[in-house]
Amino acid sequence: VITVNTKTKYHSITLNTSNSSITFVNPSESSEESSKVIKLELFIKQGTGTNTVTWPSNVKWENGIEPVLSLEKDHVDLISLISLDNGQNYYGFAKAVWMN
Repeated sequence: VITVNTKTKYHSITLNTSNSSITFVNPSESSEESSKVIKLELFIKQGTGTNTVTWPSNVKWENGIEPVLSLEKDHVDLISLISLDNGQNYYGFAKAVWMN
């Protein structure tokens, strides 16, 4: 579970189970926050290796294809997510994958 706010945009995740579901807890929809752009940078590390991620359905990927994350222990992937509608939808981009 990633708590989304406009102050913390970097999150580190270590995968230690065969499949992890990522969930975003979005900011409240006050009139002050409703038009804010949200940017998240996720550093995803393979803890035990061969672990996968299930992304929320409101993440739209470049070319409509989810990135293939690294599967080897201790490798790191960097995923960037941007929302233009206060977290209702995210645009996802793999910035770096299979880093060792």
